[in-house]
Formats: sequence, structure tokens, C-alpha cells
Amino acid sequence: GLGDAVVSLPVLQYFIDRGERTYLVVRSDLQRGIGERLDGLAGTIEESALQAKDFDGKQRRLVNLREHQMQTDYWWGSQEFEQKYPGYKINDILRLICSDIHVDANFSMLKPLSFSKVTGLEQTIALIPGSDGTHKQWNTQSWLALVQLLKRRGLTPLILGEPENNLAVENLIEQALPWRRTATIGDAIDVISSCAGIVGVDTGLTHIGVQQGVPTVTMYKRHSVYFRPYPHAVSIEAGNCDPICNQKFLSRAINSVTDFAPDFAHKPWSCEVEEALRCMNQIDAQSVCDKLHSVLMRNESER
Repeated sequence: GLGDAVVSLPVLQYFIDRGERTYLVVRSDLQRGIGERLDGLAGTIEESALQAKDFDGKQRRLVNLREHQMQTDYWWGSQEFEQKYPGYKINDILRLICSDIHVDANFSMLKPLSFSKVTGLEQTIALIPGSDGTHKQWNTQSWLALVQLLKRRGLTPLILGEPENNLAVENLIEQALPWRRTATIGDAIDVISSCAGIVGVDTGLTHIGVQQGVPTVTMYKRHSVYFRPYPHAVSIEAGNCDPICNQKFLSRAINSVTDFAPDFAHKPWSCEVEEALRCMNQIDAQSVCDKLHSVLMRNESER
């Protein structure tokens, strides 16, 4: 997915900084769009095209992070994973994988993707409500409550996302909230990089906000491993999931798959718990707004 590519960028940066001709292997246009904004990258290669043992007539090294046993033996976020690697987040996971394959990637400092500044967004907070399933989304009423809190602080909300592909985005646009179409991932990077802050669920565009150094608040399900603890990034975690939701999550584990068929696609799924009782909807708008205020103030004091 897009988020997987974003959190793995320090690995690519390691090879680029060594002066090695480096390519990103992609499965989607979104991942290709990320590659186009990574300075020093030689290009992207479709995963389905990885057949020859050399490239441009030279021997090449293929680094597949999915093949590591930390990936194949565990479904991240499961009880078994938590017992084996208590408290591990994505940077800890990737550091361990990189250590085992002798890649000294630097996860302590992020290098932003290249972007073109969009003017007029200096007091704008980008809201990213859409994800690949309702189990990670926040309800419309909570987003609307957050919008009112932001306006009271003199901040302008802006919805990002694709209404044709996500009901959460569509519902907010129908409430007459400001929305900006980003036709390409490059457009999204430009807008996100130009905003004062980001509030989003655990999804690719929110991870881009963290990558770009923008003050970012991300809402996660409990035991999510994808939070990256940088000074400009804060998290707010939901409570325990209903056992029904947990069971569905675990039933969709694909951690042992390392070679995906060309037509493979993750299928979005919905939480079967009544909406009012879903774990993500226990997060309240005031807590999110307070988190955003704290990270904005921290960012301002460090300038």
C-alpha cells in the first residue's frame, strides 16, 4: 500500500545516499507517484517486471522487506506479535529487519519528498478521513465536531481524499465542508506539505504528512504498529476493539505471503460492530484538537 511505501523510504534513502543506482519496486500508481518525488531515485520498476537477474546489464541486489521472518511469522498487531515484540512500532520493526540484512537506514531523521508549495494554506488543517476500510475510520459527527473546534481557533479545515472511492470523504463533502481534489499523489504531496497541520486516520496520506515534517495527529486502532514518534507527530489511540472486529482482523492475515500475484489487491472490510460502539468512535474531538494544538505549538517554538 501507499503507507507501506512511505514508512520504508529511509531504506531507499540509505542506498541513494551511498551513491548506488536505486529503484523502487512498485505495485500501484500511488507508489509510483511517491517514487517520482524522491530525489536521487533512479526510477521505479513494476513488480511484475522483476524477472531478469540483471538490470541495465549490471548485477543488481533485490531487497524485499516482506521476506524477513518478522513479516512472514507474525501478523503485526496480533497478540502473538505483541508478546514477542512488546511495544514495537514500525520504525523498530524496520530497524530490526534492516540490521539483519546489513542496511544501515536512518529512521531518526526523515527527508521530505520534493514538493511545490501551494499558497494560501498557511492556516489550513488538512483532514484525512478516508482509509481502506471502516474499521480504521472516524464517524462523520466527530469530524464535524472537530471542524467547529478548529474554526474557533482560527484554523481552516480542508478535506482531502476521493469521494468516489470513500464514503467517509463523501459524507463530509456533503456537509458543505471545503474539499480539494488532488488528481495525483504528487498533487496530494504538494497540498499536504503546504498546510499548517494534518489530522487523519491511519492511512497513506497521513503518513505523508509525517514524512513531510508537517505537524500531524494520527488516530489509530489499539495496538497499531504504524505510529512513528517524531517531534512533529503525535498519536491518539482508540480503546480495545470488540472481539468480533478482532476476529475479522485476524482472519484476513496475509503475513506469510511474499510474492503477490499481479492482480492481487487488498479488499477493504467493514467493522461489524454497531457504529456507536466501534472503538475508533470512542475518540473524542476535543482530545484530537488538544493534541493538534500541542504539536502546532511545539512546531512553532522550534522554528
